[in-house]
Amino acid sequence: MPVQFKHWFQGDRFIWGIVIMMVLMSVLSVYSASGTLAYQWQGGDTSVYIIRHIRHLLIGLACILLFSRLPYKTYWYAAPLVFWGSVVLLVMTLFMGVTENDAVRRLEIFGMTFQTSDIAKITLMMFLARKLANLKEKDTETTKGVPLIFVAISLVFAFILPANFSTAALSLGAAMCLIFIGQVPTKNILLFITGCALAFSVYLMASYQLEKHGVHTSVTGRGITWVNRISNFSLFQDWGSANIHSEAEQDRKLAEDYQAEQARIAVGTGGIFGKGPGQSTQRNFLPHPYSDYIYAIIIEEYGIAGGFLVLLLYVALLFRVGLIVRMSDRSFPAFLAIGLCLIIVFQAIIHMAVGTGLAPVTGQPLPMISMGGSSIISTGVSLGIILGISRETRKRAQESEKATLAGAQESASTSEAADHSSEKVSADDLQDPTPTHPQTK
Repeated sequence: MPVQFKHWFQGDRFIWGIVIMMVLMSVLSVYSASGTLAYQWQGGDTSVYIIRHIRHLLIGLACILLFSRLPYKTYWYAAPLVFWGSVVLLVMTLFMGVTENDAVRRLEIFGMTFQTSDIAKITLMMFLARKLANLKEKDTETTKGVPLIFVAISLVFAFILPANFSTAALSLGAAMCLIFIGQVPTKNILLFITGCALAFSVYLMASYQLEKHGVHTSVTGRGITWVNRISNFSLFQDWGSANIHSEAEQDRKLAEDYQAEQARIAVGTGGIFGKGPGQSTQRNFLPHPYSDYIYAIIIEEYGIAGGFLVLLLYVALLFRVGLIVRMSDRSFPAFLAIGLCLIIVFQAIIHMAVGTGLAPVTGQPLPMISMGGSSIISTGVSLGIILGISRETRKRAQESEKATLAGAQESASTSEAADHSSEKVSADDLQDPTPTHPQTK
């Protein structure tokens, strides 16, 4: 690799290869999947959406380059500030956010809209990594670290939940895995999960009853939608249908059933090697083939082989980050890298499970592949931080190896000098022996 490229593209080269493959797959898939959208809203001009998507990808790559050059100590000092700032943004979104698809998920500031949950997921991992590092290194905050960890997770889960159950569950699951890796007592984790389950059950019943009586706000959540999605996916589909109380709810249920069915058709007709790039037919029927169901389109066009390749990219990313964590001699960067990687991989797994009919319908984009500015940028920030950690970890490992090698060489040279001195003394003794007995004539 030329020197100028090495200067910019720092960090683990294997992860850079994964990123480049994701970007290429993203351009091909979004260009194909957005064709119907272009004909519907742009008079057939297919370049509009792909140019916008490429612009988002370039911004995402710029975020990777920027954050890969920052030292991880920056995130250590910034973690508390950015985390509590993201909690404030989540609260603002609940009461001042933009409503899309009957949910308030975005916040508009200075004419720009963004999904605040994407920011909260990253800052939560920073905050947890710092607290877990304190626990690991027996710092002064040890006694109050565990309760504050659970408070932070609870706040993020509670403020994301009303508008986006899948993202709240994703954040909770990744956080639980991270604190388990961080060796928080298992008893505390199980108690916390039990408490979350009980609190969510109460909230779900309350939200369901309020919606049933016509009360729907950004805070009360979407209880009927959640119940219907779970019942449609489970063995109790008739129970879910029986609890639909309005024409709007019936239309929503039919729309979700329609999406799932069209996604299954896309997957089923893909075969082993697919229909070929740009040959998808289900993109004309799926409501969001370029974002929520892009994995189904990938399988339809590139077959099971293409779908497996995409899955392999995320598995390889997790494996590579695991190697970086093993190489790290510091707790904070190790926890931060694995936490951000878990967010990316869990989100990808949820998206692929929905696209193949293995999970209830939900709106999770495929990281770094689906069309969507907030998702691409947040994934770019996460990958940039991971690459920055890999760069510093490798640098520290090389310096430690050099120091060890230098110490071994110095020890060897000292030993060699001592041996040489001993040999010289022995030679002098042979040349000028000292008589032990007086000689007689």
